[in-house]
Amino acid sequence: MWRIQDPVRYAIQELTHNPKPIKMNEYFANFHRQLIIYKQRFGKNYAKISWHTLMYLFRNWFGGQYKFRRYGDIVNIGFLANGGFGDIVLFGAYLDKFIKKLDCPYKIHVFTQQSITSVETLFTAYKNNTEIHSRRDLRKTPLDLLISFNFQFPEIYFYRQKYIEQKSKFLPSYIDATNKFITKYSYLFEPHQIFNQQILLDIIGLNRITGMDPTQILGLTPDDKMNTLPPSDSADILKKFGLESGKFITFSYDFDVLNNSKTSIRLWPHENLQTLIKLLKAHYPEYKIVQLGITSIADFTDIDLNLVNKTSFTEFLAILSTSKLHFDSECGMVHLRHAICGEKSVVLHGPTSISTKGYSENINICSNVCKCACCEWLIGGAWQEHCAKSDSPIPACMQSILPQDVFEKISGVL
Repeated sequence: MWRIQDPVRYAIQELTHNPKPIKMNEYFANFHRQLIIYKQRFGKNYAKISWHTLMYLFRNWFGGQYKFRRYGDIVNIGFLANGGFGDIVLFGAYLDKFIKKLDCPYKIHVFTQQSITSVETLFTAYKNNTEIHSRRDLRKTPLDLLISFNFQFPEIYFYRQKYIEQKSKFLPSYIDATNKFITKYSYLFEPHQIFNQQILLDIIGLNRITGMDPTQILGLTPDDKMNTLPPSDSADILKKFGLESGKFITFSYDFDVLNNSKTSIRLWPHENLQTLIKLLKAHYPEYKIVQLGITSIADFTDIDLNLVNKTSFTEFLAILSTSKLHFDSECGMVHLRHAICGEKSVVLHGPTSISTKGYSENINICSNVCKCACCEWLIGGAWQEHCAKSDSPIPACMQSILPQDVFEKISGVL
């Protein structure tokens, strides 16, 4: 059991710029990173640094000291997979690479706010060594290492240094490389820095997938994706919905169910999408138009099948992965289709960046109204509600993408 006076003494030495050698165990490593963040945030306001440091120690002493203590022969590795369903799919690519690098007996524990059943279905290929948990199960799950993905980069929350060093050669090197990256870019690990994290991706030449491995210790590439396949009974599912011919186009018009906003500036204006649907039906009547999703914020005419909230997750996967084409704004369905089948989607990018979130097989469309690469998260959590440039709920970058132009792109595929 570590003594509370040791990290306090360490903090005093850091603040007085007179450090003396103190062995850094797992607690000191996490404490050191947190102290750097406080120093950068509050500058020379030592009163605030001291107060936040004491609160951090208090939380760790009473909340974290016993939470992760365990004994056994395997390494229990926990992941906090935050964000929307698209983020979970992207995390799957990271997890696949991470597992392949492990050189010790292990058990993976993924903690998520998304539907446990849906995430378990996605991670079926890893079920022998992976368990999916609700976030509220974190405190009662014994762990040796906890890694968080609050948005883009991995962050080491906790690790049992001596135990891990006995079990693995890879994990200590991974922890060390990740902590060095965190220390170098510690300012970006604040909740309000998500926009700057994306800008950093562009600066150092990474995308949304490779950015989860910023030190490249895992060797993630832009083409990596999670190991998941369409349902084995896809043919029966398609027959159930009258889609066995395969001549159908899917689309969605919603956003993540955990989003606190009532709309999203990622969505194309309703009238533009309605016009596109009419053009498709007029020129390609042999193709059925199918709407997917859990919710929809608008109704559409001229579609053949409205399956919003009318399918199981397995049925949804079968339909999404076998459609001739999927049309959407940049969202979780696009990332899921890329992972599960790699088939083409037509994707509208307004506030989101093609360079970091686009896939090579897709038709990625954006306007030239704005000269910036992206503005997602620029104004914090309110970014989905209104445009940072005009305060409008429908940004000019999405409004200026014309239905006829999108139709011509789709015609080249159909």
